Amino acid sequence: MSSSERAAEREQRFMRLCQEHGAFIMDALLRQGVRPDVADDLAQDVRLILRDHIEEERPLPNPRGFLVRVITYLVKNYKRSQRRVSSDSGWAEAMPSQELDPEQATYKRQLWAKVVRYLTYIPEREADAVFDLNMLGLTLDEAEAAWGIPRTTLVSMRDRGLEMLQELARKSTRETEMGLRIKRKG
Repeated sequence: MSSSERAAEREQRFMRLCQEHGAFIMDALLRQGVRPDVADDLAQDVRLILRDHIEEERPLPNPRGFLVRVITYLVKNYKRSQRRVSSDSGWAEAMPSQELDPEQATYKRQLWAKVVRYLTYIPEREADAVFDLNMLGLTLDEAEAAWGIPRTTLVSMRDRGLEMLQELARKSTRETEMGLRIKRKG
């Protein structure tokens, strides 16, 4: 199958999934208490993450489960962004900002979507620990109280999650470099 045929097949798959699950995405966002105007923006982010997932030709055995996870993270991020977050967090770099010019805001939005997408590839407990501590900005005391587990366990889960995210980023970089090398040779 040629690359243009594969691209067309991926596009058809994406469009089919959007048609099948479009109403579900909006309903899920609205059920989580997001305003309708914000839900439209977040639904677009969900579609971007879904498109990236399909473009990378990653398996998607349970599309609804994947979408629920992505929606959960995006809603958590939105609600967190309603609070003032200190910019000393390394993850604050990836947060979309209204004060940026459109190109910078788009870049940060895409970076944020990539991080959220990567969180869907690691075990849920580790992903939640990374999200709560690094992206939501909870203190260890707050997270310990919310999770009801010892601080050392929470930190271990977060550290394992960060290692998994770093490995995914390295793998993505290697795959991108390999693709560029193949294109140059071809």
